[in-house]
Amino acid sequence: MKKNKAILFGKVALIIGLPILVLFGMLRMWMGSLGALPVIQIPTHAMPAVNARDYFIKAADQLQSKEADYASMSKTHSNSTKWDHPYSDVEKAKLVADNALCLATLRQGFTHPYMEPPLHSDSTLFPRLARFRELARLLKLEANTRAAQGDYQGAVTSCLDAIQIGQMVPRGGAIINMLVGIAITAIGERDCGGYAAHLTAPQARAALKRLEAIRALHVPYADVLTEEKYFGQANLLALFQKPDIVKSLREYSGATQYDGAEQDAKSRFQSFAQGIRFSLINKRVSFANYTNYMDTMIAGARQPYNANTAQIPIPTDPICLLICPEFSKAGDQNREDSARTAMLELHIAIRAYELEHGHLPDTLAQLVPAYLKALPDDPHAAKGSYGYTRDKVGYTLFSTSGYVLPIPKKRN
Repeated sequence: MKKNKAILFGKVALIIGLPILVLFGMLRMWMGSLGALPVIQIPTHAMPAVNARDYFIKAADQLQSKEADYASMSKTHSNSTKWDHPYSDVEKAKLVADNALCLATLRQGFTHPYMEPPLHSDSTLFPRLARFRELARLLKLEANTRAAQGDYQGAVTSCLDAIQIGQMVPRGGAIINMLVGIAITAIGERDCGGYAAHLTAPQARAALKRLEAIRALHVPYADVLTEEKYFGQANLLALFQKPDIVKSLREYSGATQYDGAEQDAKSRFQSFAQGIRFSLINKRVSFANYTNYMDTMIAGARQPYNANTAQIPIPTDPICLLICPEFSKAGDQNREDSARTAMLELHIAIRAYELEHGHLPDTLAQLVPAYLKALPDDPHAAKGSYGYTRDKVGYTLFSTSGYVLPIPKKRN
């Protein structure tokens, strides 16, 4: 009898225990798969033997004053009350003169190609890029000073220098480099058209030649996205190796970890649910989702505008929902940056044509090939260049995006 009971107990234990062991083993395998790191070799790009980036960094280190001075001194719009000190033209000229070494170093960099090193960390990215904006503000101040002295050709040169920095900085970099480059380009473009309205025909032709070379430096958004993909992959691998990935993801998302008394029941539940989602992330799957999404975005960016208007769906895993939503907006900013620079080039070409012919061109096609090798394409159009209309007081340039560039007013 005892023997039969032992056999029966063993069978029951086997029937109950075996599924539990199998389930436990499967659970361990599943949990192991969640924590398994992707195996991938992130590509790196070749660096130039002499890099303009090194000159820009050195020039930023040679700046002789604070960013606030360049920002306030170079203000040209009257509705700003942020800076109260009324800087005189003499003070502005002195600050430019004090930064002669900085400006010389910066311009040395223009004789070399620019390339960002492969980005595998954002720890030192933002302070350096902020310093490059200071260089652009110094150039804007130099342009203001030159224009006040009647040197409009020099003023345009300073503006073009700032635009060139803005077009160089994105090369080899991720989206943050592109956005800073767009901001720098805007600093140079803001008054450039007004100064160009004072140029002689030979001066306008020289500015056109320079601007055409600068526009050739524009980095296509597909290339920016490719570097962003590698940047994101490197940072994901670093994130996945942190001991407390949930805490890191909470910090990245801006979520706050509350104590019980500091949050209501709904907030506690949302915080708990978010923690569960973050803790159950399958690293390999999330990495693959991010990579596939970026590859799809890159392929779409290489297509003509409006070739595919369907919105690319963002994968629903927590990683992609955190880092992917802004990429399509950044593409719009890249196109707008390209459009504004091209329209500035058209404006200067129209200025040269008007000076040499005594009247405005009837169509933009009349600018080719005497002033432009070819009309720039409107990046917002499926095909073709910008719109151009004449009226009694002058002309208007416009993009199919709705952006309009009226005749820039002369700046003194």
